[in-house]
Amino acid sequence: MQIKSPAKIKKTKKLLSKIYVILLLFFVDVIIGQQLLPSKGNGIETIQIVSHTVSRNAINFKCLYGVEDKDASLRISFPFPEVVRVQIHQGEEPFAEEIGQPFDIQQKGNLFELKTDSLRVRIQKQPWQLTIPRLNGDVIFRQIPEQSGYINSESGNRTLRITAQMQQSEGFYGFGEKFNGMNQRGKKVVMEISDAYVEKGSRTYKAIPFFISSARYGLLVNSGLPVVYDLGKKSNDFYSFEIPDNEIDYFIFANKDPLTIIQEYTDIVGKTRLVPKWSLEPWLSRRSMTGWDSTITAEADVDMLLNNGYPLGVILWEGIRGQFSRKQIPDIHALSDKWHSQGLKQVFWSLAGHISNNSDVFKNANPDYFIRNYDSTLSIGGFRGGHVYIDPTNPDAMNWWIKTFYEPYISGEDGRSVPGHANLDGVKIDFCELFPEYQLPLLMQKTVKGIENEHAVLFSEQIYDWLQQRKPEGGITWVRGGGLGIQRVGFVWGGDRRRTFPQFRGTVSASLSLAVCGVALAGYDLGGYIGGNSPDAREVYIRGAQYSAFSPSFHDHGSAPAPWEQDEYGRENYKFYARVRYNLIPYLYNLVRIAHEKGIPLMRPLFLHYPNDKNTYSIEDEYLLGDALLVAPFVNSGTTRKVYLPAGEWIDFWTEKTYSGRQTINYTAPLNRIPVFVKSSSIIPLELNDALQVGGPFLQNRKNDLLLTFGIFGRDDATLNFYENKKELSISTHINENERQIVVENIDRDFGLYLMANRPEKITVNGTEIIYLNATDFTASSSGWNYDAENLKVLVKIAVDDFESRYIIKISGLDREEYALLRKQRFDTTVFPPEEPKILSVENWNGSADIHFQPVNNAFAYTVEYGFTPDKLDKKLINVVESPVTVHNIPIGRSLYVSMRAQNEWGTGKETIPVVAKQITTQKIVFSLENGSAFLRGNHYNSKTISENGIRQLDYSIRVPETGTYQFWIKANKNIQHHLYFRWYHLGGIKLKKGINSVQLIIQNQTTEIGKLFLTSSKEDRPVMKSDIETIFSEEETISVPKKVTVRF
Repeated sequence: MQIKSPAKIKKTKKLLSKIYVILLLFFVDVIIGQQLLPSKGNGIETIQIVSHTVSRNAINFKCLYGVEDKDASLRISFPFPEVVRVQIHQGEEPFAEEIGQPFDIQQKGNLFELKTDSLRVRIQKQPWQLTIPRLNGDVIFRQIPEQSGYINSESGNRTLRITAQMQQSEGFYGFGEKFNGMNQRGKKVVMEISDAYVEKGSRTYKAIPFFISSARYGLLVNSGLPVVYDLGKKSNDFYSFEIPDNEIDYFIFANKDPLTIIQEYTDIVGKTRLVPKWSLEPWLSRRSMTGWDSTITAEADVDMLLNNGYPLGVILWEGIRGQFSRKQIPDIHALSDKWHSQGLKQVFWSLAGHISNNSDVFKNANPDYFIRNYDSTLSIGGFRGGHVYIDPTNPDAMNWWIKTFYEPYISGEDGRSVPGHANLDGVKIDFCELFPEYQLPLLMQKTVKGIENEHAVLFSEQIYDWLQQRKPEGGITWVRGGGLGIQRVGFVWGGDRRRTFPQFRGTVSASLSLAVCGVALAGYDLGGYIGGNSPDAREVYIRGAQYSAFSPSFHDHGSAPAPWEQDEYGRENYKFYARVRYNLIPYLYNLVRIAHEKGIPLMRPLFLHYPNDKNTYSIEDEYLLGDALLVAPFVNSGTTRKVYLPAGEWIDFWTEKTYSGRQTINYTAPLNRIPVFVKSSSIIPLELNDALQVGGPFLQNRKNDLLLTFGIFGRDDATLNFYENKKELSISTHINENERQIVVENIDRDFGLYLMANRPEKITVNGTEIIYLNATDFTASSSGWNYDAENLKVLVKIAVDDFESRYIIKISGLDREEYALLRKQRFDTTVFPPEEPKILSVENWNGSADIHFQPVNNAFAYTVEYGFTPDKLDKKLINVVESPVTVHNIPIGRSLYVSMRAQNEWGTGKETIPVVAKQITTQKIVFSLENGSAFLRGNHYNSKTISENGIRQLDYSIRVPETGTYQFWIKANKNIQHHLYFRWYHLGGIKLKKGINSVQLIIQNQTTEIGKLFLTSSKEDRPVMKSDIETIFSEEETISVPKKVTVRF
């Protein structure tokens, strides 16, 4: 027997240990494989590689699958160094030639290894398995071969499924517009668009088969077909994607930077369009049921907005579109010209490429222009059924559609609107998701797989291209639904949403999911398309205006209350953020340019910029707007929310208070403020009024002539390359001891600057000192500087010279220590809780109570607590901002106890001692018209009777100065018809005699509660846009022979 040396024994042990590990791993794989194997008879036919050929840009495999050894082809290529493309189809037909990246190849037995400069790909031949590790060995994709291949479904249709291992905490983001949250792990996601009316689940208007994983890779299935993803719904160990076809084309993006992944993905499927700058301005539209079926109402409402300081840029002709199709009405064209003269662009409404098959237009059209079923019958579906679809792959059909339906609206005559040439500026393309169902292939000039998802995309992008040819300042499409490539159509919007916080939260997460998919221009109907009876409606509208100002679009549309139908607080909030929107347009348009060139969206989930920070993947209610602004909208009721700040230093956009990153803060602010933070060392291009005020007032005719102003945030050097009027400007700033130097290059118009600092000693422009001006003179001047001591802001205006495009601004005398002291004084951590509000009176009124209180100076909201005993105030109203406030459902005869507390950014103040309501006496309450009008609260009636069938009669006493016809309006707390909520209704004119009249209001709708009443001597004196403070009333023991007038509704 031969004795081995110790060295050989050691070597043998080492070899045996390796064999043991290999066998152990083999058995683990077998066990896992058995767990993952489909149940017997599920019909997965795995793919086996039998041979290969190599071209310069790809490797092609001949394959077999199934027990009958059917032919299939597989190709692997590299469109980019870190992107793998996988194509599979039945048969041996060669793939089309592709331009790709070179790669090295090695073969060892059953394995191939492909290698680029950035990536490795391992391919197992039998059964076929794809594994993609990074160069450091981290595996980002490992296919499960036993669960990948062809499947024969119960219907007999063949599908292709790819299954891959899933990491333990892996999240999946994208897939289009997801109202049910951003991370889709644990869900089944189907790429199928539908009319997702007020959706809160999985239905969607926009389905895009692309995702980015928290494991730092992306995956695109390049198809419009209804791809099905199982993202861990069946198992926590693997995910799959399945296509109802015998071929598949998918890309795996291995770059660890999500922004690079989006750039590469949009290089494949297309970039965002460079929309016209005017499309970023505030939009306004109303449905016909709100009164906009009349040009008179529409014109009056827009005039009212403009005359009351509401800036506006675009009108959507949805409610009044029907006027164009009626007999010749000169008013409609005069109104279009008037709005253009006021600087208002106009967009009309249209269906997405389908028309009624009973229309004369269709009957006179070439039948080959429309999509047909396999048996040559028309494919019928669409809006309300009975519609046929234009073939978007047929150029003649598209030219006919444009000439028939769009040219008359878009073209003008010498820049004017005349019959047959409306001179509008864009098209809203609606109901994109109603394509008819089909089984066999459809007859089109060019076959498009997944046409049910892609029809609106193919149709709308051609309309967008045509508009750019027809409109010198650019046209716009505003599209509701579609599939892969929808970013190529212009703007999209989020469909019909309710005015509630849950729906608002869904809107934000859906917009961010779209952003992951490279859809940069996604908006929604500000505050919600319909109002419902939501108690959140007022607050959601306020928050919606704030969010819209800091998002891709500011678009108000629907039948829920309009801007002018809000209370005064809501109106002022809307007005302010409409002005902020104009302020932000230079910043936003620069982002549009970046989206157009690089595919990077305007709104960006935090993980796109901070992928190493695991906290960012679970945040669905914050986002970056560009790379410099962090926006955290209030998506729940209240004035305090948690805000996560990623790495770096962040500066409050409104107060310029500074916060360190990688922390969660509790942010408290008034109801009219949205949390926005600027990344330190950023330069934000804005357009401001002459006083350089963010959100400051300006005239409508100045909205496109505001002063380009660069806001400089932070104490360190910064640089910005910025697009302005089709050219690039460069702005840089550098600090040297006590002097800040700012260099602006390639600029040809006056501009301004603002920054936080102590008061400087002097400021020079290109070596010449400019003068200091007081606030009034600074506003009136085109050049000079001012110091806002209250807000610690240096404000500078510079008038440019026709022969100079480079400006060096030096701000001298800056002292960091002095500025730090000023900041400490301004942002002192001393807590100043709000003062205690004073309850002036609490009055019972017919089952409700009015609470009058004296507001305090340092509070922005109040909480009202009330109950029926002084020690149990168990009911609550929050975010009260106006006095009086009314509470309802108070039992008659019960004493009501009320307490209040005020709230400000430092917290909540002390609770007041409960005040008990007093009963209104039996004396009659008489309201008097003053200055031609009177407001009444609906609960301030003298008597109430209810008939056997539930019809209510409310009696009010009203004194008028003269006999005549007076106009009567009401505002209801609940719906009166359809989904109209909390708006003023004109009930018509009623004749009243001089003196006291008893007005009887007959309410036939048993669920309607009257909120307020308005009486005016003139029909033109509408109740909207007014501070609807109740008219002073008097108490009178008797009313001699009141004149009774009945109003029914």
